Amino acid sequence: MRHIIACRICGKPKVAYLPYIKTCGAKRCKLEYRHRFYRFTEERKKRASALAKERGYGLWMKGRTTSDRHKEVHRKRWTGASNPRWKGGVPRSLTHRNWLAAHPENSRHYSRIRKSIKRGARGKYRLGEWLALKRAYLFTCPACARTEPEIKLTVDHIVPISRGGSNLIENIQPLCEGCNARKWARTQRFDASLIVAKFKNTIAA
Repeated sequence: MRHIIACRICGKPKVAYLPYIKTCGAKRCKLEYRHRFYRFTEERKKRASALAKERGYGLWMKGRTTSDRHKEVHRKRWTGASNPRWKGGVPRSLTHRNWLAAHPENSRHYSRIRKSIKRGARGKYRLGEWLALKRAYLFTCPACARTEPEIKLTVDHIVPISRGGSNLIENIQPLCEGCNARKWARTQRFDASLIVAKFKNTIAA
């Protein structure tokens, strides 16, 4: 069930699927909320400690030890090939590096999404949508009409995030690195006239 909440820090509306979400998700709002509402003062710590002693929390385990048989059963269950996370003896760090090397496009996509969320952008696009958008533009930059692999297409926000633009696919166009840098923080949508003219000339030739 969806809930429309207002961020307790900046007041920005957010669609939340859990009723106890209190912030919009931006890093600065989460840190400020944690600082305001979850900071334990010395007085609060003493009160919580006194209440725990009064109710007897932790006393049921006092003086008990784990048996050797239980330790052995637990060791056999969670070590080696019996562990549900077993990957053939290959360390997780190595498998993660291998996956990143085999899927560079996925790695770049997740990095872009993470950066946009940290900047407070609204929404996010999927990797399949970005690849489909590049195919729709014939893997060509609409500003200079150069094509991959001569250039590298990058994600450009038509309305920049710094000016309130979203991170949805409708607000994205593929530009080469040079054209993206020259556009800077302007709001500008490039049409596909250069792409059409280039491919008409190619077919005619």
